[in-house]
Amino acid sequence: MDFNQEFFFESLYRKTVADQKRFVDNPEAKKYIRQGLSESLGDFPEVGGEVKNVQPILLQRQELDSFVRERIAFQTAEDLWVPVYVLTPKDEQDTHPAVLALHGHGYGSRAIVGLTEHDLEDHGTTGGHQHFGVQLVERG
Repeated sequence: MDFNQEFFFESLYRKTVADQKRFVDNPEAKKYIRQGLSESLGDFPEVGGEVKNVQPILLQRQELDSFVRERIAFQTAEDLWVPVYVLTPKDEQDTHPAVLALHGHGYGSRAIVGLTEHDLEDHGTTGGHQHFGVQLVERG
């Protein structure tokens, strides 16, 4: 018996593919799944095809040597705010490519933007994240 995550995810994938084949040509099954998923996720307000009233709030701004680090929050639904970091290179360009950098475990988004878990500058590259958000912004 295999006790690693790879075995688990491979098994989960095989089961999902098998289940998917049963529902591909079954409109009633698709409707049932969509309804269950919608109920599980909860109520999301209708926005008429466009994002309305998304007014980000600037929580923090830090100017560093090669980039600016901002922490903002924006509302995605009633009583649901999402805080994010935005890292922008300091250079002469008007536009830059964008990267959505998702963090894993540990102390979250701070681990990828060059901070310690206590919001202090982390000048090392310890941990699994290696401040990859900082590495990306420093590459433009």
